Amino acid sequence: MALVPLLTTVLTTFGVYAGLATTIATITSLSVAAIAILSTLGSSTLNIIDTW
Repeated sequence: MALVPLLTTVLTTFGVYAGLATTIATITSLSVAAIAILSTLGSSTLNIIDTW
């Protein structure tokens, strides 16, 4: 969620409404978090398989 203030500021600078900018920033931040979690799980699984 650390990306939300940064992305909101950037989007409002380019003329996007504050509410919409916050929504876009929140969705983007949650997407990045979900991808990071899936990447970690995948990497851990491959490391376990490689160890065995």
